[in-house]
Amino acid sequence: MAAPTKVPTLEDLELSKFLYNALRAAREQLLGVNLEMYRLLTLKSMYAKSEEEIKAASELLKQHNRAAFGKQDPFDVDGDQEWYQRKRTIIKSPEFINQELDIAKTAKAGLESIHDALRSSINQLSRPFLRKLTILDLPDEILLEIFAHLDTEGRAFGRRPYIYWRASEDIQALRLVSRRISTFASCLLVRVFYLDLHDESSLQRMEEISRHPTISKGVHVIQVNLEFYNTSFTNFNRYLSHFAGELEKSVYVYDGSNLWGDSTSEVEAARLITDGKEIVNRLRCLASGEESEEDTGHASQVRQTHKMYLQLLAKQESLLEDDNFYRAVGSAIARMPCARTLVFHESPRCFRGLSQRAVLVPGTDVWERLGGWMLMPPASFEVDSGRLDQPSLRCVTRLIDAVRDAGAFLHYLEIRLPSGARPMDLVPAPVSPSLFSSGMRHLKSFDFQYEYDSLSMDEDEEVEDHDQDDLRALGAFLSACLDTPSLQSLQLYMRSRDQVSFPLRLKDILGQNPSRDKLTDIFLGNLELNSDDLIAFLRRLPQPMEWLSLDGVYLLTGSWREVLDVSRDKKPKIVQLRDLAGAECVDMSEEQCKKLFERSWGYRSEVEAYVGGLFSENPFQTMQNSTAGAGGNDAPDVEEGDAMDVEA
Repeated sequence: MAAPTKVPTLEDLELSKFLYNALRAAREQLLGVNLEMYRLLTLKSMYAKSEEEIKAASELLKQHNRAAFGKQDPFDVDGDQEWYQRKRTIIKSPEFINQELDIAKTAKAGLESIHDALRSSINQLSRPFLRKLTILDLPDEILLEIFAHLDTEGRAFGRRPYIYWRASEDIQALRLVSRRISTFASCLLVRVFYLDLHDESSLQRMEEISRHPTISKGVHVIQVNLEFYNTSFTNFNRYLSHFAGELEKSVYVYDGSNLWGDSTSEVEAARLITDGKEIVNRLRCLASGEESEEDTGHASQVRQTHKMYLQLLAKQESLLEDDNFYRAVGSAIARMPCARTLVFHESPRCFRGLSQRAVLVPGTDVWERLGGWMLMPPASFEVDSGRLDQPSLRCVTRLIDAVRDAGAFLHYLEIRLPSGARPMDLVPAPVSPSLFSSGMRHLKSFDFQYEYDSLSMDEDEEVEDHDQDDLRALGAFLSACLDTPSLQSLQLYMRSRDQVSFPLRLKDILGQNPSRDKLTDIFLGNLELNSDDLIAFLRRLPQPMEWLSLDGVYLLTGSWREVLDVSRDKKPKIVQLRDLAGAECVDMSEEQCKKLFERSWGYRSEVEAYVGGLFSENPFQTMQNSTAGAGGNDAPDVEEGDAMDVEA
C-alpha cells in the first residue's frame, strides 16, 4: 500500500481543523432548517382543505422525512414548545405557512452551498496526505454493518417476524471471497436458529453452531418450534378417521374453488379429485374394520405409516422428558454470546404455506403424498378442528430454567401459545417460583400471546373450577416472568374466537416488583381489567413513555375518563386506543363510540388526540357535557402550542 506523498505542516493541520469546525456548524444549522421545514409542512398538511393541497403537502413531507434531520423526533426536541409559541400566528393563519416555507427554502439553499464548498475544500486539502485505501482497511465494526445489508430479503433483520427469516444466499456466497471477509459473513450466516422439538438432529446442529468460533457470534434469536406428535393418534381408527376428514376437506376445497387454474389440465384435476374421494372412502372403511381384498396393499402401507408415527411420538416424548436435552440446549445458548432472545412459536412451516400438507399435487401419487402428511406433527388448527389431545407445554418453563442454569440471562422473551393450549403447563415448579424469576433479572422485553376458548358460562361447577385453575396458573406464570425491574417493553395479547375478553388482574401479575421506571412500551390487547388496577399500574410508569396501546380492553369498573387522564400525564409519544369497551361505553350509542374512537384528527381518534396532548378537554367529559345539553356536538378544543405528532 502506497505511503503518503506529503507530510502535513502545522498550517495545514490548523486549516483542516478550522474547515471541519465550520463544516460541523453548517451541518447543525442545516439540521435546524430541515426540522423547521418538516414542522411547517406538517402544519400545512393538517390545514390543507382540498384534495390537491393534501396530496401536494404529502409529497413534500416524503421529501423531508425524519431521515433528513437524523433519528430525533421532530416534535420531541428541545425548544419544541417555544417554537409553537413563536409560530402561533402561523397556526392561527395558515396562509402565512407558504411565506415561512419560502424563507426556510432560501436558508436551506444557502447552507447547502456553504456545506458543499467546505466539503470540497477539505477534500482538496486532504488529498495529498491520503494513502490509497481498500474496503479491508475499514474497521471490523463498519465492515460488519456493511455486510449486514445483504441480509435483508426486503426488510431489515430486526423488523421482520422471526418465523420468516432464512439465511441469505448473498451471505453464503460472501464467505467464499476471502478469509477475512468470510469471518464477517459467518457472523451473519445464522441469525435465527429454529429448534425443532420433534427432530433430534436439530439439537445436534444447534450444538455444532454454538461451538463454531464465528457463526456462534451471529446467532441472535433461538426460536423453539412448538410442534408435537399427538397422543390421540395412538388409536389406529382415530388416526385414520382424522386424515380421512382432513383429506375430504382438501378435496372439497380443491374441487369447489378450481385451485388448479390454468397450470393443470381438467383431466389431471379430475383424476386427483377422483383419487382423493376414493382414498377418503377406503380410509373410512379401514377405520370401521371393513377391509376388502383391493385394500390389502394400502392397508398394509397405512399400518406401517402408523407404526412409524408411534415411533416418532415415543422419541419426542422421551426427548422432552430427558433432563440432558434441556441441559444441552441451555449450554448451547450460553455459548452463543448474542443469543439472548428466546421465542416459542408454532413451526414456520405453518406460515410459509401448506405445501408439505398438500396432497392433491398434479403429477404426483395421492397415496404417496398422503403418507408424508400422515407422518407430520399436526398443526394447532388441526388439533382444534379434530378435537385432539392438547400437547403438554411443560417444555417452555423447563427450557427457560435451563438457560438460567447455564449462566445466561434472557433479554427478550416471546411466547405465542398454540390455540387451545393448557396454561397449567406453564406454572413454574412449586419449590422454585423465585428461582424461575431470577432468570428474568435482565429481561428487557416480554411478549405473550394466547388464543383461548372463552371461559365457560356453564353452571357445571367442575368446568368453572377448571377455568379458574387455568386463570390462576396463567397469572402465576406471568407474575414470575414480569418480576424484574429491567423490563422496558410489555405486550400481553389474548385472542378469543368468540371475541370474549380475557379476565386478568394486573395487580396480581405486576404487583410483585414495584419498580417500573424503565417500562416505556405497553401493549394490552383483549383483556378485562379493573380501572383501579389499570390506573395504579399506569401511575407507576415513567414519563414520558414511548408507546401506549390499549386494544379491545374492557373496563369492568371505574371510568375511562380517569384512565385517559392518567395516560395523558405520562406523555406517550405514540398512542393507540382502539375498541375500548365497558364503563361509560356501555351506555353510549354506536355513533357516540364511533365519534370517540374513529381516527379523523390527523390520523388520530379523539381519545388518542387527547392522550397525545392535542386536545385540552377529555373527550369523555365532552361527551358527558354534550349529553347534558351543555357542550353541543362540537369536537374538543385544540390546545395551542401542543405537539402535533401526526405520524403516530
